[in-house]
Amino acid sequence: MNSWRQIRLVAGREISTRIRSRAYQISTLAIIALAVGGLLAAKIVPDLFEPDPFRLGLTPATDSQGPGLLQSAQAFDRELDLYTYDSEAAARDALDAGELDSVLVAPDQLLFEDQADTTLESIVRQSLFASRLEERASALGLTLEEAQSLIAPVEVETDTVQAPSSDETNPDAEVGQGVGVLSAIVLLMAISFYGQWVLVGVIEEKSNRVVEVLLAAVAPWELLVGKVVGILLLGLLQLMAGVVAFAATAIAFEGFDAIPDVALAGLGMAVIWLAVGLLLYNFLYAAAGATVNRPEEATSATIPLLLPLMGGYFVGLIYIPGHPDSMLARVLSMFPLTAPLTMPSRIASGGGSPIEVVIALALALLTLAGIIWLAARVYSGGILQSSKVGFLTAFRRARDVRR
Repeated sequence: MNSWRQIRLVAGREISTRIRSRAYQISTLAIIALAVGGLLAAKIVPDLFEPDPFRLGLTPATDSQGPGLLQSAQAFDRELDLYTYDSEAAARDALDAGELDSVLVAPDQLLFEDQADTTLESIVRQSLFASRLEERASALGLTLEEAQSLIAPVEVETDTVQAPSSDETNPDAEVGQGVGVLSAIVLLMAISFYGQWVLVGVIEEKSNRVVEVLLAAVAPWELLVGKVVGILLLGLLQLMAGVVAFAATAIAFEGFDAIPDVALAGLGMAVIWLAVGLLLYNFLYAAAGATVNRPEEATSATIPLLLPLMGGYFVGLIYIPGHPDSMLARVLSMFPLTAPLTMPSRIASGGGSPIEVVIALALALLTLAGIIWLAARVYSGGILQSSKVGFLTAFRRARDVRR
């Protein structure tokens, strides 16, 4: 059998073994639940903190103020419920009973139970100002529009020497920055999670000697590539299930306009770099797993991998959304080990250019080829060792990976 067939068989074994496991099924459902639940929470939770409508009582002396009060409340973006009473005494009794927040005793007199509310006071003041302006304009023989023009603020035209920033001219800039931040978080979680899958899987096969049986049929590098590709496909399947669930929920609530073009572009770029990042780091995690013999030794073996991973994460999460075209953003989005975490954030935040993306992908793929060769050598030299070995020692002990 040729090498590609061997790799497909190993990847198929990895997929068929893991996809039937309860852990994989539960984690897939958890990802879908988090995607849908996160969106629902973003829509529902803010409503829970919306202030209750003001309950304002009107007396016979103020019931004519109702329309103006409602219009003024809209200007303050607050809801106002009006209750009309036959007498001031009845309105006061309702206030004492807790049925009202305030009573408008006279057009310019508000009555509260214990503490005045400045927002409600401003609503009443604005309504009273509008009604008295109309009365005084009529007394002077002016229309309301003429009176308003006399007190209208003077418009001052402004301009800038330099063009406004993209955040000011692009209405989707905030959405793009949000997608960039989300991409960095998801990419770090995915690379760490599925990298641990590879790491633990290699250590388990090594410790229970299953790998000796497998290596009797396939070359070490074929086993390595098949395992990484199988876990990559499983990971992408899980994440795509979450993306589809999120998109379907968003469309169900808001329609197809719920997902702006800038978000789609950012998500598309995140998926591409997710695949590249998983391949880059999973091969490195597999090589690290081949150099140790027990799970408790894995942490020290993976520390060098965490440095570029966490560095790219923090820059992509905190710095790049506000500075997508800075020198630091450009350099880290080109460096292959940090590009998966920084380039999606740059694109989603309105930075980067198509040529930069192409160059970054080309560099990442070239680096991937080198990492596959390096990881295969280390994997081949360390996988059959019964004790922990150094990276360089495993590299020197490697068998011919081309077999």
